[in-house]
Amino acid sequence: MQLLALPTGLRELEERYSFTPSDLEFIGAHRTNSNRLGIAVQLCFLRHPGWAWTPEERIPATMLRWIAAQVSADPGDIESYAKRDPTRHEHFLELLQEYSWRSFGLHEYREMSAWLMNQARSTDLGMALITLLISELRHRRIVVPVLPVLERLTIAARSRARRKAYRALNGDLTFEQRQHLDRLLELRGESRQTWLGWLRQAIGAANPNNILACIERLTFILQLHIPIDWARRIHQNRLVQIAREGAGTDAAHLRSFSPERRYATLVATVLDTTTILIDETLEMHERFLGKLFKKAQRKHLASFQEQGKAINDKVRL
Repeated sequence: MQLLALPTGLRELEERYSFTPSDLEFIGAHRTNSNRLGIAVQLCFLRHPGWAWTPEERIPATMLRWIAAQVSADPGDIESYAKRDPTRHEHFLELLQEYSWRSFGLHEYREMSAWLMNQARSTDLGMALITLLISELRHRRIVVPVLPVLERLTIAARSRARRKAYRALNGDLTFEQRQHLDRLLELRGESRQTWLGWLRQAIGAANPNNILACIERLTFILQLHIPIDWARRIHQNRLVQIAREGAGTDAAHLRSFSPERRYATLVATVLDTTTILIDETLEMHERFLGKLFKKAQRKHLASFQEQGKAINDKVRL
């Protein structure tokens, strides 16, 4: 992950791994060069990427030289330090206490799960949620756990946020509204197109027929009796995401969804389609009026030129 990549450029090293006088005082309290270099490396890893350093994780040479130069040690001293597991563990506990960091335990899991749930209301992208989660863990000074724990936490938050969005969209549906939504998955007359596919079909150029086609679709949507203000029940990004899922899924797959997911997807698709159709109708109307004005302007200019010729002929006569 790019967010967890260790810096190697001088500017990045200066920004992330420059020690303050208080840092150097804390590090200098340890006796040997290897201990000073080792605890300095652990402090850098705690700040970025946010977890405990282990000998299995390779340190870039430029990063190690930068840290060693600040604590007056040799980069090779890290090898003897890496062999002493009890020392590394003791130093890590010292760092947690000195800099007020917390280990990631059950309490922190629940704390971050509640926070991540709110973030997942606006996005369903796993990588984006993990990025936000790691940044928040650093901000709260909580040691970042291993990647499988982050993935498990993110997947659980996404699932809860998705179910909550589904309940918000279909919780108040009446039996009649559910029937109307089920009808969207049926074929439209003798055609092989469903009513939902017809609603989402591209209209075309701006002309009176296509404007009437938009109005026809909007009239059909109004008969579904889905209030437009239901779109404010969930985050706009989540609504668009569910609507796109509905638009990109055929009727057979939509029927296989659970009732909660199917009706929520149809409601989101209807709300999103309503907004799109209103925008298209107004835009078509504006473009069509623009064409009419330009046509009238050209006609007026041609007429003026013809009349101008006749006036000039009379003046010359």
